Amino acid sequence: MDHIDQPSTLNFQDIEPFDRRILSAVKKAETLWRTLQAEPEFTPELRHQALEGLRLTLEELQVAHEELQVQQETLVEKHEQLVLSHQRYQDLFEFSPEGALVTDGNGLILAVNRAFAHLIGVPQSWLVGKPLATFVPLDQRGPFRHWLRYVQQGAHTNRHDSYLQRRDQVCLPVSISVRRCQAPYENELWWAVQDRRDRHAAEVAIQQAHHQLEQKVQERTAALTEANQRLEAEIKARQQAEQRLEFQAQQERLLQTMAQRIRSSLELDQVLAATVEEIQQLLAVDRVLILRFQADGTKVVATEARTSCCQSLLAQTFREPCLSDRVLEQYGQSGGRAIADILAADLEPCLVETLKLLDVRALLVVPILQESPLQADPNQTGQVWGLLIAHHCHAPRPWHDHEQTLLQRLAIQVSIAIQQSALHTETQRLAVVDGLTQVANRRQFDAYLNKMWRQHLRDQTPLALILADIDFFKLYNDSYGHQGGDRCLRTIADSLKGQIKRPQDLVARYGGEEFAAILPQTSLTGAHHLAKTCLAHIHSLGLPHFQTPLQVLTLSFGVVSLVPTADQRVETLVQMADQALYKAKAEGRNRVVTWPLDL
Repeated sequence: MDHIDQPSTLNFQDIEPFDRRILSAVKKAETLWRTLQAEPEFTPELRHQALEGLRLTLEELQVAHEELQVQQETLVEKHEQLVLSHQRYQDLFEFSPEGALVTDGNGLILAVNRAFAHLIGVPQSWLVGKPLATFVPLDQRGPFRHWLRYVQQGAHTNRHDSYLQRRDQVCLPVSISVRRCQAPYENELWWAVQDRRDRHAAEVAIQQAHHQLEQKVQERTAALTEANQRLEAEIKARQQAEQRLEFQAQQERLLQTMAQRIRSSLELDQVLAATVEEIQQLLAVDRVLILRFQADGTKVVATEARTSCCQSLLAQTFREPCLSDRVLEQYGQSGGRAIADILAADLEPCLVETLKLLDVRALLVVPILQESPLQADPNQTGQVWGLLIAHHCHAPRPWHDHEQTLLQRLAIQVSIAIQQSALHTETQRLAVVDGLTQVANRRQFDAYLNKMWRQHLRDQTPLALILADIDFFKLYNDSYGHQGGDRCLRTIADSLKGQIKRPQDLVARYGGEEFAAILPQTSLTGAHHLAKTCLAHIHSLGLPHFQTPLQVLTLSFGVVSLVPTADQRVETLVQMADQALYKAKAEGRNRVVTWPLDL
C-alpha cells in the first residue's frame, strides 16, 4: 500500500518551544559579548559578570538540551507507535476478506487490496491507475456514474447492489459502499466491495423456494377451493333438494287442502278464488288468474290473485284472435307452456302486444280441461274449459319443471271442482225437471207454488194457475205407441214454454198427460188470454190424432186467479183450477174454462 504516507521522524510542532529557548540563550550570549567588546577596559568585574552570564546561558542550554532529549525520546516512541498503527491498518486493508480500494474523486483507482484484485481476477499492480468504471458492465455504467456524482457531492450512501465485470467477462454480483475521506484526504473516496454471489445464490434459492412455496400454496389453495366448491355444490344441492321437498310438501298440502275444499264446498267461485290465492303465494309470482272461454269465443277472467305491482284483470273480457281453436287444441294435448321471456319466445305478435299492455314478461300456462257431466266415453279427450295462468311482470323468469307440474295438478283439481259443480247443478236441475219433457216436475211445481202463495199473500196481489190436459191421450198412446206418446208430450211442453215465457212464470208437468203453469201477479183475464194463446198454438201445430172428432191433437185448460187470503190454503187454488179443467173436459174438450166465472 505505497500510497499511504510513512510517518515523519520528527514532529516540528513538538520541538518549537525548545528552539525558542536556545535562540533566547544565544541572543543573551551575543548581547553579553557585544557588551564586553564595547567596554574599553575588561576589568575583573566585567569578566566575572560575563562568565556568570555565560554560565547561566550554558545552564539554560543544558536544561533545554535535556528537555529536548526527553522530547525526542517521546517523539521516537510516538513514531514507533504510529508505524505500528500504520502497519496494522495497512495489514487490515490488505488482508480484509472484503474488497477495498481507494480512488480519487473521479473514480480513478489509487490503491487496492488483494481481496478486490482476487474478486476481479487481475493483479493488484495492474488495477492501480485504472478507472473503477472500467470494471462495471456497460448496461450498469449509467447508473454507476450517476451514483458516483451523487457521492462526489458529499452525500453519504448506503450499500448499493450492482455488478462488476471480471477479467473473464463474468458479471459478478457485488454490494458496494463508498464514502468521502476526511482531511487531509478529502479528495479521495474509500470503497468497500462485498462478493454477493453467495447471497445472490441464497436469494435465488430463497426465490425458488418462495416460488415453490407459492406453487404449493396455489395448488393447496386450488385444492381447497375445489373442495370448497364441491362442498358448496353439495350444500347447494342439498338445499335445493330440501327446497324441492319443502315445495313438494307445500304442494301436497295445497292439493289436499283444495281437494278437501272441493269435497266440502259446492261454491265454485269460492274454490277458484282460494286456489289462485294459494298458488300466487306458493309460487311467489305477481299474478295468478283463471281465464274462462265463453261460447261466443271471448275469454273472461273468472278470478285472480295479484300483488300491488300488477293491474287488476278481474272480470275483463278479451277477444284475443291468437287463441284459436287450433291453439287451444295444442294446449290440451301438450299440457301447457312455460315462457320465461315473451320477447324471446316464438309467440304471435298480437299476443305479445296484449301481454305487454298487461305488464307481463313471463308466464306459465296450463289448460283446464272439462268433460261433459253426462259424457259416456272415458277415452274421449275433454274440451279446454279455460286456462290457469301465472304471470311474472316486469322481468323474465325461468320456470322450473316442478312449478309447471304443480300448476298441471292444480288444473286437474280445478277441473274436478268444475266437474263437481256442473254435476251438482245438473243434479239440482234433474231434481226439479221432468226428465222427458225438460220442464219443471211435480216437486218443483209444489215448491214454487207454495213460495208464490206466501209471497202473494204478503203482497196481496193476484196469483194465477193454469192446468192443461191432453185430450184423448190414452187413445193417442194406443194408436201411436208409447214412443209416439213421449214425442207428443215433449212437443206440448215445448209449445207451452214457447208461449209462457216470462222469467217468473213456471211451466211444469203436473202428472201423466197433464201440464200446469204458475203465473205470478197475473189476473184472471190475463191468465185466460194466455191459455187461449197456448190452445191456438197447439191447433197451429196440426198434430194428427185420428181417434178424435177433429182428427188433430187438442188440449183442455182450466184457469183460476185469486188474491190469497189468510183463511185460504194453496190447495184451494189447485182445486179451483182442477174443477175448471174438469168442466172443460165435460163440455167437450179443446177449450179454456175459468173459475169461478167462465169468461
